[in-house]
Order: sequence, then structure tokens, then C-alpha cells
Amino acid sequence: EQSSMAYVGTLYANRNLSSVFAAMRALLRDRPEAVATLKLNVAGPLESPHREQMHDDIVAAGLTSQVSIHGVLPRAQALELLSRSHLALVLAQDQPMCVPAKLYESVGLGVPTLVIAEQASAAACEARRIGAMTLESGDVDGMRSLMEDMLAGRIPPRIESQTPISYEHLAIKMDRLLRESGTG
Repeated sequence: EQSSMAYVGTLYANRNLSSVFAAMRALLRDRPEAVATLKLNVAGPLESPHREQMHDDIVAAGLTSQVSIHGVLPRAQALELLSRSHLALVLAQDQPMCVPAKLYESVGLGVPTLVIAEQASAAACEARRIGAMTLESGDVDGMRSLMEDMLAGRIPPRIESQTPISYEHLAIKMDRLLRESGTG
């Protein structure tokens, strides 16, 4: 039985998978039998220099057989890849005020989701609010531990959002917020 993670999105600015690769390398060093089951799927546009950096990181970590790079996929295919995964990765490093839409897609699909961001960032706070997990980008040990939990089946195959995720729900909240602020 494979345990797969998926990152569906663009790598840019300081968003990268380096700590994920380091955690995978550490786990496989100590548990070589996991080489047959631990997988990471990466889908989305890969521009220079991020493409080269990621390729170098994969080779340096010895993960060429664990990481599949799919490039840009049609939306339906990308969502299918995400929904088949045991853990969705959402990157939000060094973006304290941004909440990536990918967070809502992953949790909305019911996929256990890890947001990699600073603990006080908007993305991490929102992740905790809706039921996703969060780790700082430098927390390789935490990521490795989460991967071990995934391999051992200690992460449920599906999660329920802790709050409704829909445009209708967000519109109602925004309307209430604007009315209360007196600008509506």
C-alpha cells in the first residue's frame, strides 16, 4: 500500500519543498523499507530557477524514485491526483498575510492537509481553524514524524472540515464583517 503526498501548485518566491525532501531523506535513511511506499507527486508550473533547484534537491536527497513531477495538469486531473493522496501539502512560507486557495481545495476535498508556514501567519492560523495541520518550514523532524504517522496509518484517510468551506459561507461572513465595520 502506497502512502502518497501531493503538492499541486506553483513554486515561486520562497515556496519550496526542500524541508519535505529533507524529511523524506531522513525517514528513508532510518526506514529503508519505506522506499516502496513513500511517494510525493508534484503538479503545477515549474519555472526557472525553481525547477532546477527542485531537481537538484531531489537528486541530492536520493529521492528520484519517490518524487514524480507531473508538470501542468488539466484542473480535473490535478484535483484527482490531490484527492487520491494521503496528505496534501500547501506551501505558504514567508507570506505572513496570504492564505493560499489551495488550502480550501485540499480540505474541501477531505484530504488530510499540511500547511507549511510560520505558526503566526494567516495561512497557519486559517489552517488550524478549518482543520488542517501546520508546521514551520524548518521543522524537518515534525514533517518526518507526520510522514511516519502517514505510513503507519495513524492519519485518517479523509478529514472533515471544522467549518463550512464554500463561497456562499464566505460571502455571508464577509457581508456580516462589512456591515459591522460600518462600510457596508
